[in-house]
Amino acid sequence: MADDEPFDAEKVANLTQLQLRRIEEQTLTLMEIALRQDERTSRVERDIGEIKRDIGEIRSEMVLMENRLLNQTTPANRSSAKAG
Repeated sequence: MADDEPFDAEKVANLTQLQLRRIEEQTLTLMEIALRQDERTSRVERDIGEIKRDIGEIRSEMVLMENRLLNQTTPANRSSAKAG
């Protein structure tokens, strides 16, 4: 019932080394994927920051436009009230 082949330390070492190489290759592949995802996440975060800045600028310009509009309509309302 025992194995016919005697214990071969060199064969075990070679198989162990092969397994370690496979694990290393898989780890490197996963690290490359993680790095690419990190770069993509960084780009998205940067783009979101730019969008937030742009929205802030748009809001500021809308407030300025509203103020200009109010300033232009206020004199017209005053002159209408004086004429009436």
